[in-house]
Amino acid sequence: MNWPSGEEEAAENKLRYALQLAHVGSDICGDDLIRAGCRAGPVFKSALGAALAAKLDCGADAAEQLRVAFTVLKAGARP
Repeated sequence: MNWPSGEEEAAENKLRYALQLAHVGSDICGDDLIRAGCRAGPVFKSALGAALAAKLDCGADAAEQLRVAFTVLKAGARP
């Protein structure tokens, strides 16, 4: 079996990102967090980034993305 080199794998990942993932967004937004009682602040960016990562990495639905975002907000730090 011929395994791809690190450069080939990186090129494949970049192409996959450009074609499939670049336009994917989280199913939640800052307004959803505010409606849930959270106060807007600098950690929102990390919380929403974690929600998007959960969607991309694990197929998390909107409810799970909210749970992930809340976890980051409660920790008050980057995931």
